[in-house]
Amino acid sequence: MKAAGHVAGGKLNDAFVTGILLAFRRYHAHLGTDIEALRISMPINIRHENGPTTAGNAFVPARFVVGAATDDVLTLLCETHQRLDEVVHEPAYALVEPLSSVLNRLPATVTTQIFGSMMKGLDFQASNVPGSPIPLYALGHRIRSIVPFGPMAGAGANITLLSYEDRLDIGVNVDPAAVKDPALFMDCIREAYQDVMAVNP
Repeated sequence: MKAAGHVAGGKLNDAFVTGILLAFRRYHAHLGTDIEALRISMPINIRHENGPTTAGNAFVPARFVVGAATDDVLTLLCETHQRLDEVVHEPAYALVEPLSSVLNRLPATVTTQIFGSMMKGLDFQASNVPGSPIPLYALGHRIRSIVPFGPMAGAGANITLLSYEDRLDIGVNVDPAAVKDPALFMDCIREAYQDVMAVNP
């Protein structure tokens, strides 16, 4: 997966999102519908080398449109890399910290409504979570794999990738009102990632 991302000049995350887009495109094609783009929400890391060194997460839940108008895997991979690069370098993220300090002073009911409205109308949420690069143990037993499972929070699906040692596990959570044939969608997911990884040099 990392090598596939490098083909487009990007990283693992580009290959991850490309696989999702390809799967949704093929799923819709099986149902007789052609799609041009999808609405996605994804946490974007805003921590920089020269930024604060305080512990904890530093990300913004970005919401944006990404193209899905081609079946050519390499073309889609390159277009996805370009779009995600634009999102990561969005200048408005500089306003996140001052706005957060304002939002933290508002009642929880208000902030819940604000963020709840932001999550509506999404096709899917995607998260790429870095896990432990070394073996983990529970009561002396080695953990073989960790499968993530993220909440939909208003989206049609949540697809989360979690790395662990030399594994990548993907958890897929779908709303049956949006994805009415989950078995078909899972077939599309598997085939899409096989094709993404096949672009390796």
